[in-house]
Amino acid sequence: MKKILFSLSILSILFITSCGKDDGGDIQIGLSGTLTYDGNAISITDGLFGEHAEDGSYAATFFLADGPLSYDASTDEASFQGEILISVIIFSQGDSFQSGVYSLDLSGNKGALVLVADANNAANGGAFASGGTVNITGSGNVYTLTFDVDIDTDITLTGSATGGFEIIDLSSVQ
Repeated sequence: MKKILFSLSILSILFITSCGKDDGGDIQIGLSGTLTYDGNAISITDGLFGEHAEDGSYAATFFLADGPLSYDASTDEASFQGEILISVIIFSQGDSFQSGVYSLDLSGNKGALVLVADANNAANGGAFASGGTVNITGSGNVYTLTFDVDIDTDITLTGSATGGFEIIDLSSVQ
């Protein structure tokens, strides 16, 4: 069982100082879905979600993995036990989540960053997506993320995952 730590320092670049929330009541936790990364099928089983709105700007971070996933607010690190960790950082105008297609070109009123960390690239921080889109629908802690993303000229990330994300508190990220 391997454990790979992944720093969330990219969040500080985007000035995300997120807060988790739990609306109370019963919440669904657990993802399902299959993504294809570099030609290999990956069964997504775990996910984390944190969000923040400030001064008319909204930001959210989704983490998806093929194994157990956790976030340590004191060290600002996500760790996972599996083969792959996908980080999706979205931003938009407004003060709440907006379903829709998020382009990876970071232009206009909304956009996204996607970072993939696997056994081959985690040591150097992972691989940033260079183009494509992520379609995100849902509310509360239940979302569907559909990927059509180019990692580089010959690697793609496609497919979708759906279900309940564990809400995390990103308020310590400066």
